[in-house]
Amino acid sequence: MDNKKLLFICSTSNTVINFRKELILFLIKRGYEIHLICGDSEREEEIKELGISSLHILKFSNRSKSLVEFVRTKKQIKEITGKIRPACILTFQAKPNIVTAYALKDSNTPLLSFVEGLGILTEKSSIARVTSRMYHKAFKRISKAFVLNQDDKEYLLNNNFLSENKIVLINGIGINYRNYDVVEKFIDEKNVLMLSRLALDKGILNYCEIAKLVRKTRKDINFYLYGWEENLSIKKLQPYIYAGDIIYNGFAKDVKTLFKDFRIFALPSNIREGVPRTLLEASASGLPCIAYDIVGSREVVIDNETGYIVENNNIQIFANKLIELIDDENKLKAFGEKARKYCEEKFDSEIINSKILDNIESLIS
Repeated sequence: MDNKKLLFICSTSNTVINFRKELILFLIKRGYEIHLICGDSEREEEIKELGISSLHILKFSNRSKSLVEFVRTKKQIKEITGKIRPACILTFQAKPNIVTAYALKDSNTPLLSFVEGLGILTEKSSIARVTSRMYHKAFKRISKAFVLNQDDKEYLLNNNFLSENKIVLINGIGINYRNYDVVEKFIDEKNVLMLSRLALDKGILNYCEIAKLVRKTRKDINFYLYGWEENLSIKKLQPYIYAGDIIYNGFAKDVKTLFKDFRIFALPSNIREGVPRTLLEASASGLPCIAYDIVGSREVVIDNETGYIVENNNIQIFANKLIELIDDENKLKAFGEKARKYCEEKFDSEIINSKILDNIESLIS
C-alpha cells in the first residue's frame, strides 16, 4: 500500500504517553507514519521523542460540555485531516470518538474508535442521555469499534449502538510485561499503592476511606496515592493527608520503578471500567491486587488467585481483605507470581497490537 499514514486523536498528552505509546511504537516499527492530534501540550516533548511525523495541539477536554468547543474542535479536526490525508484514523475516549465521527461524516476515510469503558453511557443522568444520543449517531460513521471486555460488547449490541460485525473485542490495550521487573522479595514495610488520575469516578475517596478505616487499628500499614489532578481537587484529600491516612506523592512519570516498594496494589473504583491499565502494570510487576467487583477490574484480577475481588462499595470487606493479604508473606508471593503469569498469557500488548494492526490493514488494503 502507498499510503501508510495513520492519524491518532487523543484527549490528553498523559494518555498518549501512558496508554498509546506501545501501540504507536509498534506501528512505527512496521513502517507506518503516525500523526497525532492531542488536547494539550503538557508532554509535547516526550510525544515528539516517540518518532511521530506530526503533532497538532487542539485545546479541548474530554469532559467539557461546551458546544462552542465541540464545534471548534470538529472544524479543526476536519481541516487537519484534510491536510494529512491519512489512510486510517484511530480515536480514543468519548470526545474524540464522537467529534471525529461528526467532523468526517462525509469522508470515506476508515475510522477506528476505541471504546474503553462505558461508565457514562450506563449512568442515569442528563449528560448520559445526551452522550448516548451522540454516540448512536457517531457510531453510524465508524468502521470498527474496539471494546475491552465482553460486558461492554454485549451492552453495545443489546442497546443497538453497533452491529456484531463492527465490534472487535480485545483484552484491554495490553501491556508489554517484558518492560516490568518482577517483585522478587516483598519489602518489610507494609505499603499499599494506588495509581490513578484524581477523578471522581476512579474511587479515590473510597481509597481514602479504606485507608482511614484500616489505620484506626493498623498504623503500620501505609497508603500511598499517585496521580495527576483532574476533576477531583487535592483539597478534597487534605483531611486524609493531614490525618496521615494517605500519602499523596503527585504524578508519577515512570511507574515501573514504583511497584518494588509496595506489597499490594489497590483499585477501589466502583464504576465500570474498560480494562484498567494500572491493574495490568501492577500484575506485570508481580504485585497482588485488590479491586471491587466491577466490569473491567474482574477481567484482570482472579479472586483468591492473583488477588481479591471484593463486593462493590463494601469498604469494610475491602479493608479486611487488605489486612489479611498484607500480613501473609506466602500468599503475597503466590498471588504475585500468578498475576504476572496471567498478564503474560492474556494481556500481552504484542498480541493485542497485532490484532489492531490486522483490522487497520483489512480496511486500507
